[in-house]
Amino acid sequence: MKAGTTAALTVTVRTASGAAIPSPGVLQFTSRNTTVVTVNETGVVTARSDGASYVVASLTTGNRTLSDSVGFLVSEVAKTDKRP
Repeated sequence: MKAGTTAALTVTVRTASGAAIPSPGVLQFTSRNTTVVTVNETGVVTARSDGASYVVASLTTGNRTLSDSVGFLVSEVAKTDKRP
């Protein structure tokens, strides 16, 4: 991602057998490094400056909290995969 761009996260909560749960509850989004990326309450991520960060999506249901994360790399220089 380049600084100043945005990306919208899509979260699907699934049961242990893989079935999607249509209305699982309220998700909370958190950036682990707000200098690099911020995220709003609907999951829109904004790249702010060069670096790396994770965004965590969490859902609390009853006495359990479920969470998952996705990594973001913000750079003004295009990265290319050099693997053969």
